[in-house]
Amino acid sequence: MSVTISWEGDMRFRARSEDGHELAFDGTREVAASPTEGLLASLGACMAIDVVDILEKGRQDVDRCDVELKGERRKDPPRRFTRIGMEFRLVGKDWRWPLDWSPEAFTPWLHQAKAFARLSTRGKAAEPTLITTGTGSGKTESFL
Repeated sequence: MSVTISWEGDMRFRARSEDGHELAFDGTREVAASPTEGLLASLGACMAIDVVDILEKGRQDVDRCDVELKGERRKDPPRRFTRIGMEFRLVGKDWRWPLDWSPEAFTPWLHQAKAFARLSTRGKAAEPTLITTGTGSGKTESFL
């Protein structure tokens, strides 16, 4: 595998893979992502591909996989990353079945989708449910 980086003037560069795929980068972030944003995006895409691949090999129906990455960098040069956090949002294809209605653009967290299924009374009795996740992860919404 190889990639060639070509300077296009100012702080703009173009990356070309040996297969001919191209990515633009802009150190000023005016017309393209910065190289560090590209690094975060590449890391997230790589991890998401692995997660979806593993789930599909395990015969899990995945409807959506979103990854949000947050990076912290040193304030002084070299401004390398000191911390990168990744938050995955995975949902199976049939998460809407227990609901009578949901907003079209809404995608729940996996723990919310599981709670909807357990708490639904569609064709069954609701099941006792306990949710333990981090602060701000949408536990309350699981019961609405």
